Amino acid sequence: MKYLTVENVERRVVFDLLCQGFEPLMNDELRAKLKRYDEEIFNNSKTVGACVFLTQFDGKLIGMASWDPRNFPKAIVGYNCIIPEFQSIGFGELQLCELVNRLALGGFTEVSVTTGDHPFYVPSQKMYESCGFVEIQRDIKSNDPRYGSIEYQLIF
Repeated sequence: MKYLTVENVERRVVFDLLCQGFEPLMNDELRAKLKRYDEEIFNNSKTVGACVFLTQFDGKLIGMASWDPRNFPKAIVGYNCIIPEFQSIGFGELQLCELVNRLALGGFTEVSVTTGDHPFYVPSQKMYESCGFVEIQRDIKSNDPRYGSIEYQLIF
């Protein structure tokens, strides 16, 4: 496995990975949000883009991970995904471990992540827990009143 910076790839690659990873939830609003995020990464490659890496396996881009460092020494995991054909075989855990290691080496002492309380996110919930994250809060408010969010935390 290899990890690349956004400076090593073309624009729209992050958008394409996220669209594939979130395909079951995709709608026009999410697609527009992901497109704006991709543009922000590449337009600000030294700041926002510096907090993103892409995961490559056997020469193919299979995922990406990002974080928000603005509340140092606490980091917040941002968008992250593994494309469908590589899901549920351990790549998400490896990618998350890489992210956590980078944050620890960067002096962060706490990492949090919020994910959905929706059937789509059950594999992500299990991944966070298997990597040592602990659930600290559930919120029933969301855009879809049937589902809320779950916040996880990891303290080094």
